[in-house]
Amino acid sequence: MPLFRYTALDGHGKLVKGTMVALTESDAEKRLSERNLTLIHAKKLSERFSSLATVLRRQIKDRDLIEFYQRLSESLEVGLPLLSSLEENVKLTGSKRLARSIEHLKIDVENGLTLSQAMNQQPDIFDSLQIGIVAMGEKSGTLPEALKHLADFLEWKYRQKSLLKRASIYPAFIFITVLIVISVWVGYVLPQVGGFLQSMQIELPTITKIVIKTSSWVQSNWVSIISSMVALTITFFLLKKTGWGALKYDQILLRLPLIGRIALNSSLSRIGHYFSVMLEAGMSLVSIFELMTDGIVGNRYVENQLSDAFEHIKQGKQFFEAFKTGKSFPDLFLGAIKTGEQAGKLADTFKRLGVYYDKEVKRSVKFLLAAFEPAIIVFLGIFFGIIILAILSPLYDVISKIAKVY
Repeated sequence: MPLFRYTALDGHGKLVKGTMVALTESDAEKRLSERNLTLIHAKKLSERFSSLATVLRRQIKDRDLIEFYQRLSESLEVGLPLLSSLEENVKLTGSKRLARSIEHLKIDVENGLTLSQAMNQQPDIFDSLQIGIVAMGEKSGTLPEALKHLADFLEWKYRQKSLLKRASIYPAFIFITVLIVISVWVGYVLPQVGGFLQSMQIELPTITKIVIKTSSWVQSNWVSIISSMVALTITFFLLKKTGWGALKYDQILLRLPLIGRIALNSSLSRIGHYFSVMLEAGMSLVSIFELMTDGIVGNRYVENQLSDAFEHIKQGKQFFEAFKTGKSFPDLFLGAIKTGEQAGKLADTFKRLGVYYDKEVKRSVKFLLAAFEPAIIVFLGIFFGIIILAILSPLYDVISKIAKVY
């Protein structure tokens, strides 16, 4: 839809400039008049600029979307019409990119589309899960409740993402710091010390020779080392983008100590929350499993097992039997599904599983951070212990010989 840059006057005669979505210049004038603005000049932006705006819209923050759904739900609950609620959200939304997107929604709804159909016109902003939940809310006549559930769900997703992000910042900072310290010692300090020891013309211990040769080799080949590391990193990321590479990476990730536990618990937490939200929204099993195997679980290997489970469900098996075929689903997870299925409360069961594995993720992250510090201390102790031993051993021999002479 065209994007216009406009100049207008407000009720106090003050110039107002901005951009807005409209069908034509006349439509832009009409929409500005609804905001008590008098159009002076409007210019349709080029397709190139519109494409850039589309790219920028992808950067809408999760928090802005959460607040949008919360406000929209509250507005509809108090009886405001959908168009008025969307217009109100345009004014209250702090994100200009999201405000422009809501303008798109408002225009599409005015032209006869439902809210979910209008959202479907902007797949770069509203994903299939959000569109599906809104569509179910429209069909069942419970749109305000569906929007509230969606806001709560996105809030959980945002908290989980923030938790994992915070958990990775500290180890990454420590790792980079240690890497810099080791690089300085190996690349600069040790060659200087090695030259001094060799100038003493004494027989150096084996450990000292190894350390000096290693340091000299690193100093002579640091360009090749860095180039190889960059090449390996690029190759890794390119391989990870392929279907086979992503599957193998996620499979290996689950087998790693500590990190694998966090990855699995995180995936199980998402399965619990996603299934719960979608089952409560009344979505069909076909739609649910299509979404669950489209990259939202966060692990391709687990998603493959969900696909296999769905194939078994289509063959007439129960949820418990279908999930039991997967190797990644623990007994507690399977037992809860079996109980929930027998009681006819699968949605509640998945919700409880989501909450349980949320706690497990937090517990695993805390344990990882607690284990990380002593591991780094032990590593640095061994590293500098070898260096100190390599430096002090020949010096001790020299001092001993001098002491014998005198």
